[in-house]
Amino acid sequence: MNPTLPIVEQYYCPGESQSIDRAIHLGRLAAFYPACRDCHHRHDLSSFSQRQRDRLQESFLPREIPPRVFEQRLEISVDRHAATYAGRAGRALAHFLASLSLTSPANHAAADDSSVVLLGHDGRGETAQLISALADGLRYMNCQVADLGSVTAPCLALAIAESNAHGGIYLCCAADGRGSELRFWKSAGVPISQHDGLSELAAGMQRAVDRPNRRFAVATRSGAAGQYLARLRPLYHGLRPLVVAVSSGCRPLLKMLHELSATVGCRLVRIDESAQPPDSLDAGAATHLGIWIDGCGQSIVVYDQHGRRISAAALRQMLRTIVAPEQPSSPVNLESNAASPIEISPAEAYAAMLQRGFQIALRGETEIWLAGDPFSECDSGATPLPCPVPDALLVFTLLLKLLSRSDRPISELVGL
Repeated sequence: MNPTLPIVEQYYCPGESQSIDRAIHLGRLAAFYPACRDCHHRHDLSSFSQRQRDRLQESFLPREIPPRVFEQRLEISVDRHAATYAGRAGRALAHFLASLSLTSPANHAAADDSSVVLLGHDGRGETAQLISALADGLRYMNCQVADLGSVTAPCLALAIAESNAHGGIYLCCAADGRGSELRFWKSAGVPISQHDGLSELAAGMQRAVDRPNRRFAVATRSGAAGQYLARLRPLYHGLRPLVVAVSSGCRPLLKMLHELSATVGCRLVRIDESAQPPDSLDAGAATHLGIWIDGCGQSIVVYDQHGRRISAAALRQMLRTIVAPEQPSSPVNLESNAASPIEISPAEAYAAMLQRGFQIALRGETEIWLAGDPFSECDSGATPLPCPVPDALLVFTLLLKLLSRSDRPISELVGL
């Protein structure tokens, strides 16, 4: 009686009629053979190391699903592939910064050295895995990484400019509450906008990029919140004991705001947060004003003591009396003066602030940009800003200083 022969499973490469054995199958997997992406046995990875398995699993992902590109951000959905796309974003930014180093004389001196990229996030628990993937993608491309932890986007931008880093990435919750969004900066805290490199970054996530060398760069933890708060603390003295209704989902901003206000008589009242600024804010009769701030700490909307929304132009005009009384009152914003102005990009706003020498200006309906020394009229001794930035916390702080000059309600100051 013949012994029972073992059943040998047959392997067929997609598009080929002749079978191959498992050894050839594994060899082709290890070599990233293109047909393996459609093989029924592509998940037979037990013979590989964990790093090899991760890279092979990533190669199986469909590259036809691009991230959603918006004005200054890329949105990635929250699913089992989110970390993979975050890693690709890190590698794409590293490749983008390397191309800038080779073409820009200002950055050419750093072309032979590894770039330094700062990372920040909004403090949500689910960001840990994505931040780790971003760091791994950057380090894979020989970018040194400094993780600032839970900070606001303006804090990250200022840290990039002050530390002479080559760029930065901020990770926060998407505007619609589903998924995560990534924001990018170049050196000097210049934002990367849709038509100023962001679309190129998104395209880079869909293709392989050349690795500069075969070594990983280092990753470190760094603190930026302390230096950021040190700039604002001199402004928190001699303030009126105001009651402020706050609607925001930006955790690091709320933490900073509570820390700053703890030393003065101001009291913060948290109310329900919303993804978009409401037309009115109902916070009760005891409040002096209300504020809405977006999830990354850039945009702000202010409401008077009755909960009525104050226009961005009126808010900018109020702050101009304390920030830049000598600055021309027109134009109020950074956009064109056409009948139907097209909102300029953040990168264009950054450049316009420097070119026109503005200390305060408006972009859109929720972003107030500050630059230079907007604290000079406050006699606080606060240090000037290293770069133009839309900073909701700084705008709110200056508003508190303005309101503390008298006992008048904010509704009476609108239109000054």
